[in-house]
Amino acid sequence: MHGKGEQTGKKIKKGSAFLGLFKLKGKSNSSATLKDYTTDSSSSSLIDLSISTSASTIDIPQLETEKLDLSSPQVTPKTPRSIALDSLISLEKNPELWRATLVYEIIGEQNDEAIQTRRNFHWQTAQSLLTLENTQLQVELYQIKRDQILLLREIFKILDLGYQNYLNETDDKFKQAKNLQQYLRSCVETIISNSLFDSNSQIVESIENEQLQRCFESMKFIGDMEFRLRAVVQLQPLRFHRAIKFNDPSLDKILPFLCPLQQVVEYENLIAQLEEKTTQAGYHYQKIQEHMKNLRLALDAGRIPSEYISLRSMLPSNEAFRTVLMRLLITKLFEKPSAKCPKCTTVEADLFIPKDSALHLALTDKVAAFSKLYKKIHESSSSRLLESAAKNLSRELESELTHERGAQLEFEYSRLGI
Repeated sequence: MHGKGEQTGKKIKKGSAFLGLFKLKGKSNSSATLKDYTTDSSSSSLIDLSISTSASTIDIPQLETEKLDLSSPQVTPKTPRSIALDSLISLEKNPELWRATLVYEIIGEQNDEAIQTRRNFHWQTAQSLLTLENTQLQVELYQIKRDQILLLREIFKILDLGYQNYLNETDDKFKQAKNLQQYLRSCVETIISNSLFDSNSQIVESIENEQLQRCFESMKFIGDMEFRLRAVVQLQPLRFHRAIKFNDPSLDKILPFLCPLQQVVEYENLIAQLEEKTTQAGYHYQKIQEHMKNLRLALDAGRIPSEYISLRSMLPSNEAFRTVLMRLLITKLFEKPSAKCPKCTTVEADLFIPKDSALHLALTDKVAAFSKLYKKIHESSSSRLLESAAKNLSRELESELTHERGAQLEFEYSRLGI
């Protein structure tokens, strides 16, 4: 495998760009897979980093020119003063990258509020059920990612000690300080990202031997080995302390400074902890993906969570009538959105009611009273009768579905353990 960091003005194959960045001792020389980056043709050593996400590509803006620090005249105004985590990534200068990484330190409280809001909805749509379930499952994953960020903070404190030594000893005469910032941002994004746990593709892409690629694609590792392997790949670019050679000419002078000898044991311990947390994050991420896929398939097949009941199933057993009524009811709910209810589209086929709730009982009574009045609705095929009857019942049901229940509903969710 050969490093391709020396190419200019071209996109480099994902993962392969960092393979030849530095050579590690012993068995630790595994493939370091990072996001794509390009080398700016206007400067042979400046990396213009782009980070790929599932939705779009984030272009990291150049750091604003900092004011000259008169206490350190040997450092030019454009030289980054620190590589501590908050100096590398900030909401002001790197908003999209910050939201993909450091946001996990504060997202927990917002997530709790979102869960509580969705739990208190009077009823659910298929999409709101999926959103609620996914949000609840994310709680543990977000905690793991928060732990990753806290470990990265400690790791970058150590790296910053080496960085300060580099500035003091070289005055950044090699002009590699800004390149290092870009590189380290990519390291952080890669470690926090879930993309490496989606499939084998990114690891396989970094293997140049075709036979080995086919072999890798045909294997599934036992237990947590799959996740540990991927975590090793994600953290490889931070294992400076194991390097015996640095190959990238845009970073080769600065990387040897990064892990001071007196900090190696602490650094190694932090990397080991981060690898464990990254393994856990991958495991939980994949577990969530599989669970949500199964839940979506179940809803599509008409199977709903046991704590809910289908509104459609509560209606008189005439499918033509049910279809007309749901169309009328959903249209009204769509036109009059409420903060106490989820957003719905005009094509919702069903709504889901908390089982044994006050709303469930009220709707049951309304449908029972309607069935006594329209005894032949179960077998009628008259479109005029179906439309007229559906309008009457939809008004009754809409009134119940939009009725303010507040504290009573919250108590019912608590009682049901939802």
